[in-house]
Amino acid sequence: MLQPGDLRSVIAVSNSRQDRRVLGSILYNRAANLEWLRNTDAAYYAASAAAEAYHSVDPTWGSPKLITLALAGERIPPAESGGLYRILRITDEAERNRQLFAISEPHRIGWDEIQEVIAQAADARVRSRRLGALTGLEDLEHANLDHPAETYRQLIIRGDRYTTTDLNRIETQITETRRLLTGS
Repeated sequence: MLQPGDLRSVIAVSNSRQDRRVLGSILYNRAANLEWLRNTDAAYYAASAAAEAYHSVDPTWGSPKLITLALAGERIPPAESGGLYRILRITDEAERNRQLFAISEPHRIGWDEIQEVIAQAADARVRSRRLGALTGLEDLEHANLDHPAETYRQLIIRGDRYTTTDLNRIETQITETRRLLTGS
């Protein structure tokens, strides 16, 4: 079974965004199959690895604040760059924009693909967190469960591929995760 350290090695070696997306897709589907087979611990590890693989190609890094920029075709930091969250906390807008531009690059992917990558990453995060809550293998006390839902809201507003049906599916999983975390 692919372990998190192995996955980081695969991601580091692969310069191909598509290879990392395929890896995320395989792991995401594996998690679904393992959950269906009631092997929730293994499903959790597969879902976590899928989330990590998708995170490596998501230009928004799961940040709803960056979705507007990404869907507008703006230059934002690639998933591979570091320091994004440090830069986003800079209060001086001119300095923040200067630093963002210094590490930014064009997406080099099409409109449909960028929406899909953002959605896949959000789906993988929700599945991983839900399975983490189900198994108790992950401490989710500080996990921001609202980001994936806000991601879908932004995709609906600014994109053209996703609908409220997708948002409802994510919100249902988030509600289930919260229920599992609170034990109610």
